[in-house]
Amino acid sequence: MVARWMAAVGVVGLCAALWGCGGGGGGAAPYPLSATTRFFAVGDRWEYRVSGTATAADGTQVAVTGTKVASIVPITISSVAWMAISESLNLRTSSGEDDVTSSVTLFRQDPGSRAIELWGQLQKDGSVLWVTNTPPPPIIPGTWNLATALASSVYFSDGNHNTVTLSVAATEVIGVPGGLFTTWRATTTALHATGRATNGTAWYAPQLGAVVREAATTSFTDGRRLSVTMELISTNIPLG
Repeated sequence: MVARWMAAVGVVGLCAALWGCGGGGGGAAPYPLSATTRFFAVGDRWEYRVSGTATAADGTQVAVTGTKVASIVPITISSVAWMAISESLNLRTSSGEDDVTSSVTLFRQDPGSRAIELWGQLQKDGSVLWVTNTPPPPIIPGTWNLATALASSVYFSDGNHNTVTLSVAATEVIGVPGGLFTTWRATTTALHATGRATNGTAWYAPQLGAVVREAATTSFTDGRRLSVTMELISTNIPLG
């Protein structure tokens, strides 16, 4: 039963990617604000802790805890080399249910703008659910300021589509287990063709290519609701 909730965690997909470098910045001074998204490299890795509450359609609630790990990996499909984000989510509910899910998302990073473009999702049978937009839509900005915003409708080869939005609201210093960071605080939304909707707030550190914290609630058409918070534990990306 817990697996019915898992797809909603990190439903924004690449926008919620994560990561961890040794030694989490315990000094008093926060890591400074960056205005550009890092160039991703194979081997980049992030780890988050996840906590929250799952509410059933009848109002019954259980606590959810766990971890999410993501890394940049190389992948070759039909002789074409790609970079992908490989994510693994390990969760447990307070009622004793466990679930482990994974995903592999294909992306490109524009060498000029640094924006991250979504290209496809690797399926369990080895096939790819390709994005059919031309050009592929950006889902993470390459540059950041108080006017940064994006709205992308993503269409897939199976006929489904998602709509993702991001809008920077302010800068904010925030502390997580992985350190103290100056971030861009943004509101985010994701609407799936099935009617599933996620609304949240994300604190981005562009020099990590990732959020350091995200709080989001996903509502399902059958009345279920999942509210979770993810916080960066560690990353192998140099922070200074």
